[in-house]
Amino acid sequence: MKTRLVAVVLVLAASLQLAACTKRESRPAEAAADAAAGAPIAAHVEPSAPPAGPVKGGRLRLTPGTPAGGAGRLDPAVFRTTLSAQRASLQECYDQALKNQPDLVGELTFLLTIRPDGTVETAVETDAERLAQAGVSACVAGRLASMSFAASPPVGGEFRLRLPISFLPVKE
Repeated sequence: MKTRLVAVVLVLAASLQLAACTKRESRPAEAAADAAAGAPIAAHVEPSAPPAGPVKGGRLRLTPGTPAGGAGRLDPAVFRTTLSAQRASLQECYDQALKNQPDLVGELTFLLTIRPDGTVETAVETDAERLAQAGVSACVAGRLASMSFAASPPVGGEFRLRLPISFLPVKE
C-alpha cells in the first residue's frame, strides 16, 4: 500500500512538472516515466521561433529576479522601480541588434551584485551565443551596471540577484 502511494505521488509530481514547462527536449511520456523512476526531468526550453514578416522591434521579458546570496537585503520594490527605469535602455540594446539580425531571439541570465554604496556589478551567467555575437549581452550588462541604488542601498552588505531576460522580435 505504501509503495503504491509513493508511486502515485511520483507520477503526480512528474505531471505537475510537465505542465509547468511549455517545451521539452524529450517527449512528455518519457519525461513522466523518468520522473516516476526518480530520474531528473530535463528543463531545457527552446526559444520560440520568431513569427514571419518584417520586424518592427523587439520584446523584452523581464522577471523580478531571484536572490542569489550576499549578506545584504534590498527592498524588492526599490529593485523593480530601478529596473523599470532602465527598461527602455535595455530594449534599445536589443532593437539595435534586430536591425541587422531580424530573427535574433534568446535568453540571458545576469548575476547582479549590488554593493552597500549602491553601485552594481554585473556578470553574464547564462549567455545565448547569437545575442553575445550581436553585442546584446555586453550592451545589456553595461546598462545594468549603470543602475544606481545609492538612494536606497542594500542593508547589511552586498545583495546578489539572478536576473533572467528573454528577447523576442515582434513582427508587423
